[in-house]
Amino acid sequence: MRAPALWLACMMALGAIQEARAANCVVNAPVTTQCVLGNGDSAQVTATGSIAISATTGNTSHAIHSNAGNTQLAMGGITIDGPITTVGVGTNNGYIVNLVKGTAPSSTLPGGITLNASAVGSSRGFYINDFNVGGITIGAMGSLQSGSLAIHVVDGSVISGDVVNNGTIRSNGWTVHLGDGGVATRVTGALTNTGVIYGPGYAIWTESHIANGATNTGAGRIVGNIHMPVVDFQNSGAWFNKSNSDFTDFSTIGAPTVSQVRDFTQDASATLGIAVAGDISGGATAGTHFSQVLANGDATVAGAIAVDVKNDFKTGAACTAVIPGVIVATGTLTANPITVSDNSPDYAFTAVANGNAIDLRVTKSGCGAPPGGAASIPTLGEWSRLLLALLLLGIAGRSLRRR
Repeated sequence: MRAPALWLACMMALGAIQEARAANCVVNAPVTTQCVLGNGDSAQVTATGSIAISATTGNTSHAIHSNAGNTQLAMGGITIDGPITTVGVGTNNGYIVNLVKGTAPSSTLPGGITLNASAVGSSRGFYINDFNVGGITIGAMGSLQSGSLAIHVVDGSVISGDVVNNGTIRSNGWTVHLGDGGVATRVTGALTNTGVIYGPGYAIWTESHIANGATNTGAGRIVGNIHMPVVDFQNSGAWFNKSNSDFTDFSTIGAPTVSQVRDFTQDASATLGIAVAGDISGGATAGTHFSQVLANGDATVAGAIAVDVKNDFKTGAACTAVIPGVIVATGTLTANPITVSDNSPDYAFTAVANGNAIDLRVTKSGCGAPPGGAASIPTLGEWSRLLLALLLLGIAGRSLRRR
């Protein structure tokens, strides 16, 4: 009787260990083993489940994993409602989701990837290699954190849908990497951020098209450089265009950088944060002395510019100086009212439309700086009232002379 009982106990233990490896992997309790997905499989980590991977190298260091070599797979989707952690060592270990197909044609995951919990990967977050994935969504309670690339889409991979962040995506380097120009359209929908995307290197990087453009909306915060030279970008929230910033201090930490998009639009309710640094008495250089947004198409700019003035910033002996082209368009630039604020007691900044660029005019304190260190481009109505006042003064003057 002992042998059958021992056999039964071993089988029960093996079943518990392999629970997370079953087809259509459902994790509804804490486990320390990964989900391995094959053809037709999906993965779900429920709110009562969790995955904590202790392996530091190899495929077993990934939490949710599929790599069938050159075999094309047709899978379901991945939903993560419970926490995941990995502790892999090195850049190729410890991913939250690792989807790999050796060569074209791509495998498919039409159900996409949805994250509504905390996922902390020691290296990359979601790694997608030669897969067609039906969208990526980070929910309001979702937090994707990785050592390097939080979302990394490479080779022939396509996101057939939207990339939506309503929570937090962050890394210690490049954060959202949607591939090079090897695929003409990498995302067939839109990239939308209403949460926080933070990257001390690049917040967002892609040289492929995003069919419906990228938008930072409402309460959305993007911290870091954006490199999307063939993607239209609309800022309706706050974008801190600085490198090496700090996740806990968006406004006063970070260095000048140059970001690149196609058409750039900033709404009246939005803020563009930039940094200015160094000695500009001999001229100011984008990326060294100031942050710049370069639009490869047109730019329409309104709202606010918040200037983070570094301690080493100086203009020399002159009372005024010009920082040329904090926003530059290769096409047409339309400047609407722009308010400028700064964190310096020594300088004040004014936005000036100059052809296809927005320049900043710098004035030292005590040299006629605008009160409070803020100024704006006059609106059309303000110009009209000024001209009307001048016209009335002229009429009054002529009337006095006739007497």
